[in-house]
Amino acid sequence: MHHFQTKERILKLAREAGSLSFRGSEVHIYPDYSAEVSKKRAAYFTVKSQLRNAGFTYRMFFPAKLQVTDKHGQKLTFSSPREVSTFLASNLPGTSLTPTASL
Repeated sequence: MHHFQTKERILKLAREAGSLSFRGSEVHIYPDYSAEVSKKRAAYFTVKSQLRNAGFTYRMFFPAKLQVTDKHGQKLTFSSPREVSTFLASNLPGTSLTPTASL
């Protein structure tokens, strides 16, 4: 949104409402990230896909850190896609995984 005050009001109302839904589906409203932060988060796209395919769960932290829950329930936090790729390679023997972008 180009109107800062309108955007801030929508974010405030969304926080106050708690949960929002539209036609039975839950809706989440988040503030925009800067171009720099968006680029850093986008660099994880390939490794997130590989994590999903391998059955790992994960979540992103601001600005661009990825927390992975391993098969034993241990939570590991990574600061770059390359670190996640190394983790995947060591946890999936015989697989060569490399991220398309690294920071």
